Amino acid sequence: MSQTDTQAADNGPKVIDYQWHQSVPANDKQAVVALIRKVSATDPIVGFSDKVSEEDIVQYLEKLEKDLVAGRSHLMVGKTADNEVVCMVVLVPNGSPNNCHIADMSKGMISQDHRNSGILYDAFRSIVGKCRQHGVELLTLDVRDGTAARQVWLKCGFENYGMLDDYARIDGKIIAGHYMKQKVADLEQRLAQKKA
Repeated sequence: MSQTDTQAADNGPKVIDYQWHQSVPANDKQAVVALIRKVSATDPIVGFSDKVSEEDIVQYLEKLEKDLVAGRSHLMVGKTADNEVVCMVVLVPNGSPNNCHIADMSKGMISQDHRNSGILYDAFRSIVGKCRQHGVELLTLDVRDGTAARQVWLKCGFENYGMLDDYARIDGKIIAGHYMKQKVADLEQRLAQKKA
């Protein structure tokens, strides 16, 4: 699904193509790695340090590939016409029959060069479409305390349903984390208002 990004540029608005994958696309693998490295260098991403090692990347991609092929996860990659990967998210549906209406958003990231450009809302439109396709009615996510990302999720309508004081440990420091949720229908309504 393609969406037009609202970023102003010398050559007009950029078109971002949002594609869902059931395996890590071979042609985009290095660009995905570059995005992870770039974003984690300045923004805390759960599971990665600011200096992501080659081993960290290999282990993450191997696990992601297994989960994608098994249908336990869905990967969305957003890229420009010149094949620059500018965003990604992993959507993890709950595997329990009683909880299959819930999916968790994991490893959501947007390149710093493309933020505040409309990509976030267009990516969410693609996520809502995927949720509708799979009967997902509630989105969850978790995020470190005191980060810009948490403020973004709040602005997008996510709300806390829990907090864990000992959420992450980095260089001996204990960091709290927030668990957040939003109904897909509410997110869809917010996105419709953004377009209006």
